[in-house]
Order: sequence, then C-alpha cells, then structure tokens
Amino acid sequence: MRGFNYGNQDMVVKTLAGLEDMLAQELTDLGATEVKPAVRAVLCKGGLETLFKINFQTRLAIRVLIPIERFFAQDAQKLYSECKKINWQNYMRKDQTFAIDAAVSSKYFNHSKFAALKVKDALVDSFRERYGMRPSVDTERPDVQFSLHIDQDRIQILMDSSGESLHRRGYRPDGAMAPLSEVLAAAMLKIAWDEKTNLLNPMCGSGTIALEAAMMNARVPAQFKRTYFPFLKWENFDRELWNKVKTEAIGQIRENTVDVFASDIDPDAVATAMQNLASTGLKLKIHFEQRDFFRYGNVRNHTVIINPPYGERLISEDIGGLYNEMANHLKHAFPGCSAWVISSNLAALKRFGLKPSRKITLFNGPLECRYLKFDLYEGSKKINPKHET
Repeated sequence: MRGFNYGNQDMVVKTLAGLEDMLAQELTDLGATEVKPAVRAVLCKGGLETLFKINFQTRLAIRVLIPIERFFAQDAQKLYSECKKINWQNYMRKDQTFAIDAAVSSKYFNHSKFAALKVKDALVDSFRERYGMRPSVDTERPDVQFSLHIDQDRIQILMDSSGESLHRRGYRPDGAMAPLSEVLAAAMLKIAWDEKTNLLNPMCGSGTIALEAAMMNARVPAQFKRTYFPFLKWENFDRELWNKVKTEAIGQIRENTVDVFASDIDPDAVATAMQNLASTGLKLKIHFEQRDFFRYGNVRNHTVIINPPYGERLISEDIGGLYNEMANHLKHAFPGCSAWVISSNLAALKRFGLKPSRKITLFNGPLECRYLKFDLYEGSKKINPKHET
C-alpha cells in the first residue's frame, strides 16, 4: 500500500457497542494519537508501528481500518463513478487478489452485496483500462481487503489491515460455538478485575473468560498465535519494524501473578475449555474442573465473574428461580468477594435478590445485557469448609 502515511495516518478501529471509551484508552496506551470515541469505533492517528501494535496487542478491537476515500452518493451509478476515480493502484498490484465487504445503513442502498459489487466493478474496470488485465477476487484470504461503509448518502472506502476479526485469538477451533466474544470477555475483565486477586469463573462454558484473564495477566499479546494479517502484503510493509513490534510485545510475557479458577457442571464444556487452554501452547495458571456452582462454599477474597444462562431454553419461572438461588448462594458462600454477573434477561435479574453496586450496559452479540457488580460482605451463616476453592 503505497498510500500509507508512515507518520500520521487516520485509522478507524472497530469495536463492540459500549466499549468505545475503554478502547480509546487502550489505543492511547499503544501509542495512538488524536484518539476520539465514535459509534462502535474509535478514530485515531498513528504511524505504521502503531498500526502493527494495535493489530498484534489490542484486546478490545475487532479490526483496524485505514480510510482511503470519502464522497456522497445516492445511487449505484454515482457510487460506481466515484469509485472509478480512485487510484486503486496506490493500494494494490494487478497480480494481487482482493475482496470487498460492506456495511450499509441507507435508504438509498438496500443491499450491501450489491453496493460491494459496484465498488468491485469500478476497481476491476480501473485496472483493466490501465493494464489490459484485472485482479481476481478471493473471499477466503485476499491479498488486499477493502471495506465499504455507507451511512445514508455518505460513502467511505477503507483498507482493512486486520482481515479476520481480531476477536479470534486462535485458541478456539474454527467453527466452534461460543456464547461470549473474546473481546467482550476482555472488556468484562478490565471492568471487574484488578489482577491482584485470584479470579473465579463458575459456569465457564468453553473457558473464554478464564483464558482471556490468564493471557491478560501474563501480558500475552492477544494475537500471538496469528500468522497472517493483510498488511503483510502491502507495498510498504516493513518486516524489520514488524519483527521489532512482535519481539518487544512477546518479551513482556511473564508468569501469571494470580490464579484463575474456572468450572462448569457440564463435563463436555470443561473438556472443551481444557482443549482450548492446551491449544494456546502456554503455561497459564488456569485450574479447570467440573463442579456445580452450588457446591462452592467459603470462597473468600476472589473476584467472581459469572455468565449464567440467559433463559433462552428455560421457561421464565425456571430462570427466575435459578437467578434467585444464585444470589442466595453468592451471599452465603462467597464472603468478602466481589461478584459480577452478566445477563440479557432483565426480568430474571430483578429476582436476583441482591442490590448491585454498579450497573453497566454491554452487548453480547445482538443481546443487550446488564453487567452487575455485587459486593458480598461477611455473613453470619456458617459455611461447610470442605468446599473451598
């Protein structure tokens, strides 16, 4: 990509709704400047080294985009003609493959695939007229990835430096189902956990929260397992600088300073979590076990994070009862702990029976959730000391 400005390039860093301010701080820590939260994104500036750092180390971003053109259009012909004016040769060679994804919110353009097709036609025609040949489309792993954003009649063309979404850390098998995004899990941890106390994650499922916690505490770069980014094929790719960024980040990895305990009543979930841990190739202090949440007792001085069932497969009375029992057990079995619970079932949360000291709105995919903190004080009820963490 010859068009990249080494010194001070505009960037659009995408994230989940509600995480913009947290991501803005993370980007500042990674060296970005002129950082400004937007909607499900943060706008900032930085050079090639900053772009490398963000892609390799961010825990809260989904992808890092570089704007290359902005204009207005209200129909397909105008979209095509404006895109035809872009000097695409600044951003890719004729022998490279490409792909275009589109995000459209507009009364003028109803179909994102059709809009992306018009941009593709403009790019291909530009190369054909100049070179007598056209580059090929590759939707699986293109050499160059472009993004089309349409907001009513405002059009933006961007280059995608990340390719595959950055929520994918590489420790979960392709196609594996997960109820919780790695990015959301990292955000929940940054909100709830100071990394000075041990972490307990009952109802851990496939282990996303536990894995993100241990990697965060060990200072493991979020993308330490990823071998490919689109910027590796850019014309101005600086391998020496890229190696420097990776070496410095990997050099910060340390042993865990606290323990992470995680459990689930489902033995298959625990087996999957342990497989995911093994696939990291790291010696992380995570202790997975099969255990019913209600078998915990006398747990003290832990940070507890729970992602319970939201009730999609339970009738409302069952899920409300479960949440009420959870609250009672937390109150009596976790003295001196701080507990955080996330759920999209607001009706069930009203039956929780404990008063939260903090309430935060987060999104688990399309589900609007409440992330609630409960301060658990020492109670008078005696707990069976056999069930200690």
